Amino acid sequence: MTDQSHPDPQTAKTGSSSRLSKARATKPGETYGVPGQGDTLWLSVLSILGIIFVWWLFTFMGWVKPLFLPSPQAVLAKFIQIWNEGFTNTPFLEHVGVSAARVFGAFILACLVGIPLGIAMGMSPLVRGIFDPPIEFYRPMPPLAYLPLIIIWFGIGETSKVLLIFLSVLAPVALGSRARVSNRPPSNRSTPPIPLGRRAGRSCGM
Repeated sequence: MTDQSHPDPQTAKTGSSSRLSKARATKPGETYGVPGQGDTLWLSVLSILGIIFVWWLFTFMGWVKPLFLPSPQAVLAKFIQIWNEGFTNTPFLEHVGVSAARVFGAFILACLVGIPLGIAMGMSPLVRGIFDPPIEFYRPMPPLAYLPLIIIWFGIGETSKVLLIFLSVLAPVALGSRARVSNRPPSNRSTPPIPLGRRAGRSCGM
């Protein structure tokens, strides 16, 4: 009978090390999960239902007068009435359309002005020095703070309403565009071009 060959411990250790080295690297959060990951749909639904229940309980028990906090059923009944009969002799959808036109019109106008202005502020110190102080001055102010001045200067028509939304959107759009341009990676055009022959020589290891 021939003796069976036993594997060398050193060889077995080397083989296991090579298998571990060839193992696929785990992605971040693959082993223990990403913090905060998971389905929260039912929790969100229960949270909304809980808020509605507390709202109904306060009105049902009479802890708050209906003048200051109407009941959920009263709000729903009023909404159905306005949907069917309109408000101030105007259909409800027409009110929605006018409000949406103001919001989206002011937003588009702010993007048309704020994005090019932010890009220019990020690329030119002159433009940044001119426009950065006034934008940074009024950006922290809430829109309701300068609403009285807008009403005094432009009245209560559509101009003041659109201008209020425009100013509240302009600063974040302009400053966001400026930050994106200022933090951009260096452009390849900043380096001198390499002649084709030298580039080919580098790729061949010459």
